[in-house]
Amino acid sequence: MDYFYTPPLLTKNKSLSIQGEELHHLSKVLWKKVGEAIIVIDGKERAYKAVLESISRSSAECKILETFYRFNEPEVEVKLAVALLKNPSRLDFLVEKCTELGVRGFIPMETDRTIVSKVHTERLQKIALAAMTQCGRSYLPPIHSLMKFSEALTYIKDCDVKFIMHEKADLRSDPRGKNEIGKREKSVGILVGPEGGFTDDEVQAAQSAGFVPLSLGTRRLRSETAAIASVSAIILNR
Repeated sequence: MDYFYTPPLLTKNKSLSIQGEELHHLSKVLWKKVGEAIIVIDGKERAYKAVLESISRSSAECKILETFYRFNEPEVEVKLAVALLKNPSRLDFLVEKCTELGVRGFIPMETDRTIVSKVHTERLQKIALAAMTQCGRSYLPPIHSLMKFSEALTYIKDCDVKFIMHEKADLRSDPRGKNEIGKREKSVGILVGPEGGFTDDEVQAAQSAGFVPLSLGTRRLRSETAAIASVSAIILNR
């Protein structure tokens, strides 16, 4: 069954409306017809099994048959703070794949070794929306405004478990990070650095704020690979 997005304001008790780009995709790309059943998600954790009752140039009107809450959402809520990357397409890829995996929110971050200082939030939000619809999630993860490293630490300080991905982390002498993965925590915060990695001062600041250094192995990973791997390890290990 195909998935479509509509904001909550277009949803009533027993009906909903699909408009804009989603209407074009429904009627002109997938050629949906009146009487067909679809799944509609509102980006706020609700999904609806609905049947198409009418399709016009301005909207597709649907009757709601069944409502689902936290539809296809992971048990753990992951907030991902990631340093801006020199190549914007790599950040696009990161947002797309981590949205599919179930990330709850993205914090673009400026660190000591960050080279670029501008984030295209609107474009990234559209990528997250498309990924949410494609994979059948019901929550649209927000793309927050660019934050300084210290601001990102504060923003996700309340997560049950917090990790800073760091290539120098030695889990043989400090296995806390490895032991934390798989616990029944409700929220996890992850910090991923830029191409040059975090500075020693940033790692120290994160540890002082309760973040556990976590290594993904001896190989040198790109930032987007480290983000996807860490999110996968936490969400898919549940």
